[in-house]
Formats: sequence, C-alpha cells, structure tokens
Amino acid sequence: MKATLTLLIIGTFIAILALAVYFRLRVLHYYRRLRTSPVAFDAKRILDKTYLQTDVIPRYPEYGDDLLGFSNHLRFSLTCASALIVLITLFAAVFMFIK
Repeated sequence: MKATLTLLIIGTFIAILALAVYFRLRVLHYYRRLRTSPVAFDAKRILDKTYLQTDVIPRYPEYGDDLLGFSNHLRFSLTCASALIVLITLFAAVFMFIK
C-alpha cells in the first residue's frame, strides 16, 4: 500500500512538472504575442471571460483569438495545477496515517 501511494505521489509531482512545461509552451506563447501588440487590458481580470468578450475584444478584434487562447490556457493550467495539488495533499495525508 505504501509503495502504491509513493508511486501516486511521485506520479502527481511528475504531472505538475509536465503542467509547468505545458504552461511554459502554450501560455507564454500567447503572452509573447500579446506583449508585442498594442492590447491594453486589466491584468487582474484576464480570467474573466465576459470581461474579455464585452470590453477588450471589441476594442482589439484582431487579437481576439490570442486573448481568448491566453485566457483559456491560463485558466486550464490553473485548474489542473489546483487539482494536482489537492491530489498530492490527499495522497500524502493517507500516506501519513498508514502504518
């Protein structure tokens, strides 16, 4: 049982590393394109899809795909990272209480 939990914990750490690579490749790709563009938006509301669609994309329609792609990939990587952290915590808690 301990070996299985150890493998699960190691597997989830590897998944977090893979997620970091995914974040680096996909999200930063969109970020670089947006950084060189004249798009101005409130960075703290980038995860708010309705704000992007109602306020930002109508002002910069040529960058709409980049903005939505950046927001969607960022939201996806944050969701996956949160789920993996919860799994690691759960596996570690079970691991601690197994004799």
